[in-house]
Amino acid sequence: MSKALKFIGNLIFILVIFIGIISVFNIVKSKADKNYISGIGSYKYMIVLSGSMSPVFNPYDVIVIKEKMPEEISAGDILSFRKGDIIVSHRVISVEKSNGDYRFKTKGDANNVEDEELVSGKSILGRYVFRIPYIGYLIIKLKGIWGVIAIWILGLYIIFTEVLKVLKKRKNEV
Repeated sequence: MSKALKFIGNLIFILVIFIGIISVFNIVKSKADKNYISGIGSYKYMIVLSGSMSPVFNPYDVIVIKEKMPEEISAGDILSFRKGDIIVSHRVISVEKSNGDYRFKTKGDANNVEDEELVSGKSILGRYVFRIPYIGYLIIKLKGIWGVIAIWILGLYIIFTEVLKVLKKRKNEV
């Protein structure tokens, strides 16, 4: 039983380190390229800022999208797409195909009217997969200097406790 718990603990530790490395990479990349969306492979994640899709997802939820080709999208799917300098996530009401280009009529679930403009297949970032409720609020708070300090303190604490465990184990073996 103890070996299983130790294995799970080590696995969680490695996962946290891996996520930390990916997060640092994503932060650096997003600072260099304003159009970059954080993610891993074809999965991207974003923080919801409006209530237009409530109750499916709400402000400060983190949503995960998967890159999709326009022909893989159908009515009822939730798309994330670029609209000028902003990213919008709305439900597909209908799909049109003309001259080889897909165009989508969209609407926010909490909105009373459909979006005015059709969404071009070229502006689609991906299709909604799932959400993590309210974690976006924490991410926004951790983006500042206090977040960096908190993450460093947590990292140093984890490293310190692991070093103490190793030293204690070596002392007991002698």
